[in-house]
Amino acid sequence: MNRIDFLQKYWNYYVHLENDCLQLAQYIEFCSVNYNTCSNAIIAQLLNVGAEFDHFCKVVCGIAAYDRYPYPNISDYAAHLLNEIPDLKNVKVHLQGYPDDLYPFKNWNPKKASKLFWWKAYTNIKHDRTANYTMGNLYNLLNALAALYYLEMYYCKKIAEESTQENAIDVPVSASRLFRIVPWKTNYVIIGHNLYTDYENGSDNIL
Repeated sequence: MNRIDFLQKYWNYYVHLENDCLQLAQYIEFCSVNYNTCSNAIIAQLLNVGAEFDHFCKVVCGIAAYDRYPYPNISDYAAHLLNEIPDLKNVKVHLQGYPDDLYPFKNWNPKKASKLFWWKAYTNIKHDRTANYTMGNLYNLLNALAALYYLEMYYCKKIAEESTQENAIDVPVSASRLFRIVPWKTNYVIIGHNLYTDYENGSDNIL
């Protein structure tokens, strides 16, 4: 996949999902005292984010959706990603504007991949929303979205590293308004929509 395809097919949808989440901040402060807050709106967003994470994992892992039976699942993703990104379980995503850090892949084990806390909430709600209503809470939604954000940033960087283009841009076309990976090193920094500054040369680039 090239950068343009990634931006059009995946990053733009991530931004849409993030904007939906940010709408919740008008009514629910994104802080730990509210993490157990649950609602139909949060459930709807968690279902959307979980489905996109499922799909995007196939992209990152290079697994076609129907290239075998049984179909690829969360255990396949965990085995691939934890091997390719050894420190994935320790990934820290800072919630911008708040004191909290999120660890969306904490304790992810390929032998019990479906037990990843927010993924378990997503699948339980998908199969029985009534019985698992309280799992549709702010904490699970933020971690699910943070996990998707990390994978999108990782894949964008990977595209640049594998590109034959000199000085390929290794960040998306826009910055997240909600998250920041700590630490995260890229060759470019987003300073505006489709506007970047080069770490090494301090020059601006519009691509």
